[in-house]
Amino acid sequence: MDSFLKGILDKLPPWFYSLAAVLFLVVLIIFFGMTLFGASRITRSMNSIMSRDRRIEHLNDRLHEAVQRAERQDNVASQLATACGNLSPLLHQLNGLRSSLNLLNRMNEVESLAQRCLDTLSSDIKVSAGGRHRCALWIQQDETLLLVFASSGFPKTHPGSRRLHIHRSIAGRCLRKRQLIHVDDVTEDDDWEPNHDSKSPYRSLICVPVSTWVVLTVDGIQPMSREVELLCELYGVLFEGIFQEHVNIVQQMTDDEAAVSGA
Repeated sequence: MDSFLKGILDKLPPWFYSLAAVLFLVVLIIFFGMTLFGASRITRSMNSIMSRDRRIEHLNDRLHEAVQRAERQDNVASQLATACGNLSPLLHQLNGLRSSLNLLNRMNEVESLAQRCLDTLSSDIKVSAGGRHRCALWIQQDETLLLVFASSGFPKTHPGSRRLHIHRSIAGRCLRKRQLIHVDDVTEDDDWEPNHDSKSPYRSLICVPVSTWVVLTVDGIQPMSREVELLCELYGVLFEGIFQEHVNIVQQMTDDEAAVSGA
């Protein structure tokens, strides 16, 4: 068999080998060309699939963010609805104070209402599950602010004794400038002074000027949102009415004492 093939090949002209080599190269080039073309198509297909997957992943991330925003908005709406519902009986109680003729009873009811409002505000503010807050009302006395009403979270000895310097505290700056102050981290504020007698975990602070001599403070462990800030402003208006009623009662008591003395 080998001799037969060798005999046939010996009879072929020399140009046949050149032509066969050329044809082999052409076939080889065509084969590699088709292979490269197929590989490029596969590569483009893979890139297209990967690009589509990236777009799907990006759209999925955006959808997840949209769902989270919607959930946050629902939580905010629910929080504000609850807060507004809690405000209604407090406003009715404030309006009902004026119907009482006994000044001492009215004074006691004013103080009770102020404390109730602080406790309600503290429970209405919820930044996250398990979030803790505390609220307080301070009145100006000379160059200091005296804590007069406080929600849970403050030591029981603080009301009537805890003081802040009006020129060296964030609450004092709020009262001096008559503007709301919202600080996410009080330790970074120039007016903050540490209380070495208390290791408080509260870092965030909102101060609302209630009147020219009263300021509302709200402490939070975590930074508080714009919605919480608006809620504090709303309660600030309520506290303004409460303290105005307190002033009216004191003035009426003074007038009654003057009338009795004059008689």
